[in-house]
Amino acid sequence: MPAWSAGLTSNLVPQYAAAVLRSNLWPGACVFGLDKKFENLYIGWGHKYTAENYSHLPLLPLKKKYPSGAEVTEVPDPHGGRGTSTASSPTGTTRQRGRGS
Repeated sequence: MPAWSAGLTSNLVPQYAAAVLRSNLWPGACVFGLDKKFENLYIGWGHKYTAENYSHLPLLPLKKKYPSGAEVTEVPDPHGGRGTSTASSPTGTTRQRGRGS
């Protein structure tokens, strides 16, 4: 196998097409040129081509839904969800604050 494969960006109008070279040794390495300008581009994993493809281990199966229990179950707001809270004043007394105060 040759180190590079050559082609054109368009076969319809070849006089205006850019020349493209793709590396057969380093997948993801390309060179393209038009007139007297050219550019190199590499997008890959940094591994040379091998006949046997690399395959990562299969992913683990997804976890089942978390079990229900007191430690993960939401409980109603003990204050009734009215937006009230307690706050202490600078004098040390505690008063109830609600939405209107």
